[in-house]
Amino acid sequence: PKAIGTFHFLMDTSEAQPRGRIDGLSSQTRDLTDVSDIILREALSELPNVGKVDVTQTNEGHASISYFIVTFREIFGEYPLLTASDPSITISRNGGQFSATEIQTVTMSVDKPFLYEVQSVSVSSSSASFDLSFKSGPKTNSIPCNFATIAEAQNAVSSLEAELNALPYLTVQLDTAVSGTGDVNDPWKFKVTFLEPVGPLPLLNSDNAVITQLVQGESTLSGSVVLSYEGEYTDDIPFSASAKDIKDKLEMVSTIEEVNVRKIDKYTGYQWVVSFTGDAGNLPLLTAHNNVFEIQSIETSGGQPTPLG
Repeated sequence: PKAIGTFHFLMDTSEAQPRGRIDGLSSQTRDLTDVSDIILREALSELPNVGKVDVTQTNEGHASISYFIVTFREIFGEYPLLTASDPSITISRNGGQFSATEIQTVTMSVDKPFLYEVQSVSVSSSSASFDLSFKSGPKTNSIPCNFATIAEAQNAVSSLEAELNALPYLTVQLDTAVSGTGDVNDPWKFKVTFLEPVGPLPLLNSDNAVITQLVQGESTLSGSVVLSYEGEYTDDIPFSASAKDIKDKLEMVSTIEEVNVRKIDKYTGYQWVVSFTGDAGNLPLLTAHNNVFEIQSIETSGGQPTPLG
């Protein structure tokens, strides 16, 4: 609508957003009091996660409403929608259209499915709270455990799961059922299934909780892979690498501009979906290599007029 006062636009491309990206960020334009195609183009182009855009103003026959079509020139692949600070501004995809980009998959898998590690976390109501950590890494925030009823203990499942999933290199799922009465001899018991990493794992660490292993994890998939693209090679990549690890390794290759990566647990291995977000067109395929390449360096010194002179 015209004459709506001061407003601004926002673009949030953080990973938590639908169609967000690894290492994405949230940015907003300067405050606007009036808008034209030129003003809108300049304001949006200043955003670091938007870049160059084309803006066209169209006449839809409504004197009190302005319509604009924004075309993102430097973004390839699906992207979150812009949002506006004023709820009277409506933003939608023009005809539901998404930007196309090259998408390739890399899969490492075996015949036998993963056996996920399961551990029990036991706490009594006599303790006010507890914390957890994994492999001597950072601790969770203090988690209350002086529950009066089983219902209170079950309500804490989601917060406990969120605290564990906030720890680096750890993805877990908690059973919604909690057992016990909270007594010292019959403590509350939370069951934790480790989705990542896979295989036999050390016990969680805690100040007040007692941790026991219920199921030892097992994975018949192991090793690593090297990826190459147009004659350039990545470093060695572990089979359980995260989506960010794959992104970082690929973007170190000089022939790749930018990618976004999504990791899928196939239960017998992993699949990485690689979107080439920095290049357009029909691109060459990535190549996977099951060997580790030795890297050597040669240094020369001295000599006139050059080291080899």
